[in-house]
Amino acid sequence: MRIIKQILIYLLWYLLALFFGFLHMRIMLGPQPVYNDSYLSILNWLYEVALIVSTSIMGSTIAVLFILLDLFYLRKKLSGNPRHLIIRIAIMIAITLMVIGLHYLYNYIFDVA
Repeated sequence: MRIIKQILIYLLWYLLALFFGFLHMRIMLGPQPVYNDSYLSILNWLYEVALIVSTSIMGSTIAVLFILLDLFYLRKKLSGNPRHLIIRIAIMIAITLMVIGLHYLYNYIFDVA
């Protein structure tokens, strides 16, 4: 039962990381363009696919980094701390900002694409 509880907790952390990835990619891609022409309406679908794929990649990267850090370091350090949830959220936000920074560096500074 303890293992199932731990898996569900990490699933919630994964969903939070996906939300942070979605938030970042929504800011990066901007508002969805609206095409009224039937031939250009495929671009609406393309925008949504790009948003879903990039969100899943960004969120999965954030989640893997956070879960590994939590499994091997944070659980031991925060075992008796009453504010462990706030500290974990702050660390996830810090990891998100680092991944966003690396994304910005690779995409705009080094032009790796």
